[in-house]
Amino acid sequence: MKILLLNENPVVSRLVSLSAKKMSYDFEELNAYSENLGNYDVIVVDSDTPAPLKILKEKCDRLIFLTPRNQNVEDIDAQILQKPFLPTDFLNLLNNKDVNKHTPIDLPMLSNDENPYADISLDLDNLNLDDLPDENSLDINSEGMEDLSFDDD
Repeated sequence: MKILLLNENPVVSRLVSLSAKKMSYDFEELNAYSENLGNYDVIVVDSDTPAPLKILKEKCDRLIFLTPRNQNVEDIDAQILQKPFLPTDFLNLLNNKDVNKHTPIDLPMLSNDENPYADISLDLDNLNLDDLPDENSLDINSEGMEDLSFDDD
């Protein structure tokens, strides 16, 4: 899957790029719209980055627009992901091909003053997802695995 992120926000950049790289997707990022863009499977546009969404929609299979929680998005012809978001929120939206453009992502309901991430300190510069085990891999040398038998007893 080929993903383009149009974005100027370093936090959004880190979250989306780490998520895309973890899934081994081809990932490109630009901080501004350019008329000579190629075609992509997915284009992700941050609301703080000026870009013509109608033109971008023609250059991709799916267009995802990142918006603040309080922004009106009724007239936007794209799938919406509200900020702040977790990498898992982004991956769930990315991997769910049947989502309609205005289908909300299941996120906790919050008052406008409440920040669900206020108590979290995240050092994105030192975040390394490469050390996480692949969910499809199995370490046969791990403790207790040597006694397992694949033969029917």
